[in-house]
Amino acid sequence: MLPIAGSLVAAMLLGAPLPALARTVIIKSIGPVAARYPRGMVLPDRVRIQLGRLDAITLLDDEGTRAFRGPIAITMPLPRNRYRARPVLAGFLRALSPSEVLSVLDRAPAPAPASGRRSRLGARRAAPSNIPAPAPAPALAPTPAGSLANLWLIDPQQSGTFCLPAADAATILDRWPGRPLHVAPVDGAPSIETIGAVGGIGWPVAAVPIVNGHSYALGDGGARRAVVRLVVLDGLGMEPAPAEVALKLASAGCDLQLERLAADAPINGPE
Repeated sequence: MLPIAGSLVAAMLLGAPLPALARTVIIKSIGPVAARYPRGMVLPDRVRIQLGRLDAITLLDDEGTRAFRGPIAITMPLPRNRYRARPVLAGFLRALSPSEVLSVLDRAPAPAPASGRRSRLGARRAAPSNIPAPAPAPALAPTPAGSLANLWLIDPQQSGTFCLPAADAATILDRWPGRPLHVAPVDGAPSIETIGAVGGIGWPVAAVPIVNGHSYALGDGGARRAVVRLVVLDGLGMEPAPAEVALKLASAGCDLQLERLAADAPINGPE
């Protein structure tokens, strides 16, 4: 049965449409079971997986995400309504604009500027001299993967490979409100300062174009710095199926986003 799964992954990597059989994808695998059932594998329609005491696996299918912790035996296809699942909401897979970030993170939006326009790159609006400047907002604490309720939101506190649905669809979480975020290619080009508005920062594509496969440094200008390698995914479409997204993430090595996809999946087992 395993060669069938391998052929499905190969078809996915070549851009071929997924057949109806490919509905269950492993998005996280821990323990000895990971050697045979690695992350990014499409499970055959009929297979039995035996998880030992040290094994854990998270699956994604049409009903959402499910985590299994051994010892437990999983038989495919999974019986409907037997194991708890967490649905993957459509908004989780949609690219966000900076103004949408706070609402997605369940935070109260900050008031918009009077002009309704976003701050320009590297510039701050001057406050009238008779109005005291507001105190800087506290830095956001590190957010667990499951708390970022969107797959494409870039966290400047995490280094690694990060996938994007398009080269112009990159939004960065504003970790240090009131302070500029420094964005620069790691090849030594000058950094660009950009200021967040309403919790999110749009990637400064005009000043720092996103080149597929290139790495960029993100930081606050001080000791806090992360390096992200950006990969632009091809052919996702407007409303991609979760399984299609998961396979593309796995093939591109975007493990941070697979972790985000697997976070908060309800745990089933042990038996």
